[in-house]
Amino acid sequence: MLMGIIIIFCFSLIFAWILPKVQKTLYDAKYTKTKHMVEAAWGVLDYYSKQTKSKAMPLEEAKRKAQEVIKNLRYDVDDYFWINDMEPRMVMHTITPDMDGKNLSDYKDPNGKRLFVAMVETCKSNGAGFVDYL
Repeated sequence: MLMGIIIIFCFSLIFAWILPKVQKTLYDAKYTKTKHMVEAAWGVLDYYSKQTKSKAMPLEEAKRKAQEVIKNLRYDVDDYFWINDMEPRMVMHTITPDMDGKNLSDYKDPNGKRLFVAMVETCKSNGAGFVDYL
């Protein structure tokens, strides 16, 4: 019986050591994938920005077309993009368009985190990054 307890204890220690490493690897992979998807969406915005700078397209038309493209982008089946500014104000939300134009300073996730404020703070302090929220 002692031998069984020792084996279970050893497996528990190994599991407790491996699980956080596997979890970190999975999160890192998700962050990398998300970063690449955002870079692709950023490429759309950059393209339309260059169109306005070269005078090939008026600013308002470029904004409208860029929003149309971003609104239709999807990844991982149900994930989508939105555009908010640094106020934070929603510029364009794909799923909930009634949020468009609204100030998001008091918008909170179920844990009470003001996620859009956190996103703006992350952008201001680091230029880019991740904000975890529910």
